[in-house]
Amino acid sequence: MPYAFGNVAKTGTKNFGGTKNYFLYCLKSEITNANKLEIKSTILTNEDAAILNEAVTFGLGEGWKKVECTLDMSNFMAETIGVRDTTGKKMTAKFRHPGNDIASAAFANQIENKDVLVLVPDNNGLHFFMGTDGLEAVIKGSFDTKKVSEGDTGTEFEIECFGKGVCYYPAAYAITLAP
Repeated sequence: MPYAFGNVAKTGTKNFGGTKNYFLYCLKSEITNANKLEIKSTILTNEDAAILNEAVTFGLGEGWKKVECTLDMSNFMAETIGVRDTTGKKMTAKFRHPGNDIASAAFANQIENKDVLVLVPDNNGLHFFMGTDGLEAVIKGSFDTKKVSEGDTGTEFEIECFGKGVCYYPAAYAITLAP
């Protein structure tokens, strides 16, 4: 079926910016359908061109893990990359996990160079999906003590992936949290 290009209505009340104060992630090795996850290839409605084709499924005892972050210190961006006839998106999410603690430093040290999938919840009840097979997301952490007068320390997490476009994880798909 050809793409269903149509009218794009003004969003009205769904224009509340920002993301919630957490992100969800899982290791690619923890899921059972890693090679199938991508934006829908059969476009029946305009929205299908920005929806993940199926829910993420986990092995026994696995699920999404939550990293809590400072409110109003996070965002999600999708920048167009490539040349005129071969563009895609570089997607980046940034979060700040507060405090100087061993647990967040250990997480940052262990998650680097791991293939992950990430859900970034926005403030309108939607989730951005980051990572597909071969173009998994990566989480990079950097620590900053700041200055005494600034009064905060924390780990800055930058999540990055490349893909065909912005991809949403629909509300109809279950979000199973790790036990």
